[in-house]
Amino acid sequence: MNKKKIYLSGPILGCEKKRAKKWRLNIMSKLKYKYDFIDPTTEMYEVEADHFKEVVSFAEKGIEECDIVLAYIPFYSMGTSIEIYWAYKANKKIIAVLKNTNEMSAFLKKYADIIFENLDEAYDFLEGEFGGRI
Repeated sequence: MNKKKIYLSGPILGCEKKRAKKWRLNIMSKLKYKYDFIDPTTEMYEVEADHFKEVVSFAEKGIEECDIVLAYIPFYSMGTSIEIYWAYKANKKIIAVLKNTNEMSAFLKKYADIIFENLDEAYDFLEGEFGGRI
């Protein structure tokens, strides 16, 4: 049986490399038995800053290839917002994590299939069988 693929969307620019990678590595290590992952930080940190087209192409391809987008939103980011929109237009399942749901945009409310307040809740959800929720 093929594992579902999860694209790990979240801030990269404006975020220390360690912070951008830590949550992704944590989710991947916990759930690698069940899912395959597409981690855009791999591409982002391997190309030079002036090769932005390659970074965007990697993100577009990752969204096309995935089944689920896990969008971690500790603060709003242009790239994360666009990835969520691409995922929505491609009919991908979108799981968003936003610490303060009182500050949620109308766009996120419309585009996300399910929204959690922390990564632990998202992890528990992904570890389970979704209960038909997405």
